[in-house]
Amino acid sequence: MPLQSLRLELYTRPGCHLGNDLRAICERLATEIAFELIEVNVEADPVLRSRYEYQVPILFVDGRLAVRFRTSERELRRILNWQLFRKRFRRG
Repeated sequence: MPLQSLRLELYTRPGCHLGNDLRAICERLATEIAFELIEVNVEADPVLRSRYEYQVPILFVDGRLAVRFRTSERELRRILNWQLFRKRFRRG
């Protein structure tokens, strides 16, 4: 079976320390778990800025809200492994 990968979208803004922390956790987990991390600057899009102005950072995993504001490395690892498990058996 080919290696499954997740799509992570990190909605944040420049200078957001919580966003920087969440990105750093993702980068550490990238050595263990296959995923693509896409960073979305909410300041670059008026619609996103209006919708998420006071809610960043937010992390979506395969389009599903997974984290708002902060989490631990352990908790994000658990979330990502669970999503991989679901993905594996949803397609099988």
